[in-house]
Amino acid sequence: MQSTARKLAQRVTVLERKLRKMRSELKAVRTVSRQPWWKRLSEKEIWQFGDVYVAAVVGRKILARAEVSGGQVDSIALRVEPDEPPPRHANITGWASEKDQWMSQAQELAALATLRLPNRSA
Repeated sequence: MQSTARKLAQRVTVLERKLRKMRSELKAVRTVSRQPWWKRLSEKEIWQFGDVYVAAVVGRKILARAEVSGGQVDSIALRVEPDEPPPRHANITGWASEKDQWMSQAQELAALATLRLPNRSA
């Protein structure tokens, strides 16, 4: 009987370890799924989107991009509205009609954005 109890305790310990590992993996998946789509893509994939859906259409090379989150846009009383195609494209709306107010919003948004330059050598 002692042997059976010991085997059962060992099995419970193994199962508890597996459960902890699974919980840890699930937490990692949940963390990734809450990230903006561009953070789930590699730099190369993001630039490829731009090359296919922007540069090829307008006939010019992309020199840079700005990254800004929906929360940052909301923080200055603007809105993000999905507008596909191209895939994952959105427009920023709610701009002021007066030029000085519009310029102020644009400057605030630029201050919040992160400038990204292409690393074409990679």
